[in-house]
Amino acid sequence: MKKMNNKGFAITTIVYGISIMGIMIVAILMAIMSTTYTNNKELAKEIERELNNYSRTEISFLGLGDGVGNNHYPAPQEYVVPEGEDGWYRIELWGTQGGGGGGYGAYTSGIIKLKEGDTLYFYVGKYQDASSSGRETDVRLQSGDYNDASSLLTRIMVAAGGGREPGAQGGTLNGYTPLMNSFGGYLESVKDGQDFSLALPSPTNVTNGTLVGYSLSYASGTASKQLTPGTNICQVATYNTGGGDGYLPSNLSVVGGISFIAGYAGNFAYALDGKVSPHPKVQYQNPTTGVTSDYYFIDGKMLAGVNQGDGRAKIERINISEEEETSSPKQNAKFKNVRLIRDCNEATPATKITAISAGEDKAYGKTLKDDGLCKEIDLGARYDLDEIAVWHLDGENLKDHTVATCTRSACSEEQWQHIKKSSNETVYSETETVLGMHFSAYQPGYIEALPKTGTYYIMPVLYENKTLTAQTNVVLENTPIKAEYLSGGKQQRWSIEEISGKPKKRSDGTIVTEKEYKIVELSRYKSLSIYEDENRVLNKIVANQNFNSQARNEPQIWRIKSLGNGTYTISTAASPLNGIASGNIVPIPFPANFDIEEVYQNALVIGKNNSDTQRFKLVSLEYSN
Repeated sequence: MKKMNNKGFAITTIVYGISIMGIMIVAILMAIMSTTYTNNKELAKEIERELNNYSRTEISFLGLGDGVGNNHYPAPQEYVVPEGEDGWYRIELWGTQGGGGGGYGAYTSGIIKLKEGDTLYFYVGKYQDASSSGRETDVRLQSGDYNDASSLLTRIMVAAGGGREPGAQGGTLNGYTPLMNSFGGYLESVKDGQDFSLALPSPTNVTNGTLVGYSLSYASGTASKQLTPGTNICQVATYNTGGGDGYLPSNLSVVGGISFIAGYAGNFAYALDGKVSPHPKVQYQNPTTGVTSDYYFIDGKMLAGVNQGDGRAKIERINISEEEETSSPKQNAKFKNVRLIRDCNEATPATKITAISAGEDKAYGKTLKDDGLCKEIDLGARYDLDEIAVWHLDGENLKDHTVATCTRSACSEEQWQHIKKSSNETVYSETETVLGMHFSAYQPGYIEALPKTGTYYIMPVLYENKTLTAQTNVVLENTPIKAEYLSGGKQQRWSIEEISGKPKKRSDGTIVTEKEYKIVELSRYKSLSIYEDENRVLNKIVANQNFNSQARNEPQIWRIKSLGNGTYTISTAASPLNGIASGNIVPIPFPANFDIEEVYQNALVIGKNNSDTQRFKLVSLEYSN
């Protein structure tokens, strides 16, 4: 055996020492990594919990039949509010189209406050390729078969189905018949293509046709039963006669069903005793705890004849602020401490006024005081209202229509606070329907000069159930923005953001002092813009480019002007060409047989200023104080 010298011994000792130190370092690192892993795992869990607690929950439900027989009644689909996700939720429902190509289903939506553990049951209809009813889509607090009487009493929202006959649209507060027209007239170009006017469908139909899309041939169905407070009507969802299903179904195939939203003005709900209540809120007694709770929506919306094919449903958490979870996200202070409500109209004063607070109609049983062209109602006390609704005559075109509130028991003219004014730039306001006119405390002021920065549906007054829709297919980049049935998709949601509040010098040297906006669709974040020459009549409006914040690209810049009556015009900020003023955006609802390129059907184009036809409603989707 060879004896190791001193040098070899030293080297060996160093190697052993380094090895031992390496082992110790590895051991220490492994211990640190183990602790770090554990800590990181806990941190990741905490982050995930926080993200879950403060995220926007969005869940969709598609048509689901029970698989029994040929009718395939909707089966319940359960939704439980997750842990830590108390807050405000938006629920949207789309009723089912009538079988075999029948009337389209209705649309309903509203905001409701829910807490963790709350359980909802969604019943979503499937389209039948046969002569059958269009099933309703609804939300209930208690599960059961589609036509189970106990379960039906707990419905808090219903989007009615269409009847089996074409045009028998799923209805709103009444069932709709095929007499309802999708538009009262259509726009035609006159004066060498430099202006627009309304062409009436027939000499006998003398409506102006510009207001919410109704003609005087509009009619509500009488085959759907009407609710009367204090009565006891057997709860059914369908009559099985081909009429549209609904909160109250139709017994005629030419009439759609009736929709329902708990807390929505004009609705009557069922009380705990099964009788019809004078209020729209739903009371529910939990069979396990025995606790009775009120359920009602705020900022409800109903549209007739929107959905083709299967029904659909969606629930979306809309707020993340702890403050908003404990307070109502109201945006209009004129609904606070209301004692008096007044409605004035040049033609016919209101026949009914409702005042909803926490799901109750505070105007129920109160007498309308007649004051010439105005009607006034005294609520008897002051209330913070969620909604005010007024009714006149079905099919009437309202002129010089105003609605105002007051906090006193007697008010001078200066003390009235207007929530709606008449406009001096347009003759008409709206066409009256069975829905009446609804004003929500959760929408921005209806007579404010300009909209707040936020997210909106932009709905032309030429239609009553359509909204601006951008194309999402890249192949269709240059396809015009269209007015299409409300589907709730991101391509129908628009971000409106102020970009200028200071005077600007345009390319022609003129000074602009109006505020200017960019309008961006939220599916691809493309900016609303003019496709070609912004001064050419019938030039299409598209959304195929991102907004250029570094350069003043005038075809992407818009001026939004309030007409004071809840409607707005949207005009281009581009410079006039040869002294001819650029016009407003206008929808062109030409009938299918009109001699115009198909790509323009229901499109938006540039036209000269015409405040009667070129108006929009801005429906806010923001609920933040």
